[in-house]
Amino acid sequence: MDGGPLPLRIHRRLKSQKGPTLGAVAFLLVVGLAVTDVILGPELSFSLFYVLPLGGAAWYVGRGWGIFLSVLGGGLWLGVDFLLGGQYERGWVPVWNSAARIGMFLVVVLLLDRLRNALDRERLLASVDSLTGLANSRSFFDQLEEEVNRGARYGDAFTVAYFDLDGFKSVNDRAGHAEGDRILKAVAEALRTSSRRTDIPARLGGDEFGVLLPRTSYQDGGTAVRKLLDQVQARLEAEGWPMTASVGVVTFEADWPAPQQAIQMADTLMYQVKDGGKGGIRHSRWEDLRRPPQEAESPTGERKWTETRNDDDVH
Repeated sequence: MDGGPLPLRIHRRLKSQKGPTLGAVAFLLVVGLAVTDVILGPELSFSLFYVLPLGGAAWYVGRGWGIFLSVLGGGLWLGVDFLLGGQYERGWVPVWNSAARIGMFLVVVLLLDRLRNALDRERLLASVDSLTGLANSRSFFDQLEEEVNRGARYGDAFTVAYFDLDGFKSVNDRAGHAEGDRILKAVAEALRTSSRRTDIPARLGGDEFGVLLPRTSYQDGGTAVRKLLDQVQARLEAEGWPMTASVGVVTFEADWPAPQQAIQMADTLMYQVKDGGKGGIRHSRWEDLRRPPQEAESPTGERKWTETRNDDDVH
């Protein structure tokens, strides 16, 4: 398991398990507690222990499982009363007690469900850009750090793209902030709809966007980012906005940077596109960027120059 305090490690372990598996474990625990009740007799109460599997199921699997196990627990408790030969002056008392226990269990389940939903909403708001609905910079860097760690551990390649809108400031100043917001939302929608399911588009600030492409090689990354740029440019042209987008792209295949270095290098390549005329892609491997342009020997023994690729023909 990952490092950290024991409760946090247990939480991560439970979160990584499949829902039906956890539901089945909680079911067996409830049944096991009922059997223990029968074995030990009425002298010892196990009501508190029933809450643990019920609450765990509600938190990690869902409210439905929590409700089901609450009813099951109350029913089993009623069965235990009868098996132990409980004596009551009124026959309806054990049924009443069982219903009260079910009610108590349901209160716990519903409170935990509401608390979990509130925390999920807070977590979502903390990771999403409020204007565009894309991931925000904090979330993007968290995902990028995970990808860097996975690459360092397993050798998985990944690609980072940095988009900047050319001419956005002049349009925003001339047409107003409302129109500027509409542009940013349109670009975000183009990135979201044209990204692959595994890609992570984000708004990094202002008119700058990032896209993380996990487990993506140099060739596949170039193809995917070209498609993204085509869709963004098509949307800008369709709306009649006199703008283009400049994109810096870096692929990491054999060496793994700090997350901040990764985005800074993509940003540097993006500015090289702007300096060269705007409206295009500049794409390089990280290991090539870490050394100056130099002659390298090809597998056939020929000499060639190592350089970045500038796709300025992409509009």
